[in-house]
Amino acid sequence: MLLLLLLLLLLLLLLLLLLLLLLLLLLLLLLLLLLLLLLLLLLLLLLLLLLLLLLLLLLLLLLLLQLLLLLLLLLLLLLLLLLLLLHHHHHHHHHHHHHHHHHHHHHHHHHSQ
Repeated sequence: MLLLLLLLLLLLLLLLLLLLLLLLLLLLLLLLLLLLLLLLLLLLLLLLLLLLLLLLLLLLLLLLLQLLLLLLLLLLLLLLLLLLLLHHHHHHHHHHHHHHHHHHHHHHHHHSQ
């Protein structure tokens, strides 16, 4: 009878140990899962940060592009204005050309000398 009781006790102890081990394993698994989750969260955060950075960069690029476009437009406008002014001046220039004729002759003279 005593032997039987001892065996039962041993069995109970073994069961308890097994349970403890299982619990430990579960805890470890949970910890691992938590760690994995944390890692995933960190990765997600990093990804989000990267995305934000990319978005910021894109915005900056867009802004720069807009600025460049504005500058180009301004330059074009300036060029147009200059062309218009030149056209206006051209009439005056024609007058000057007649005056220049003399000069040209003079130049020719110089050349033959």
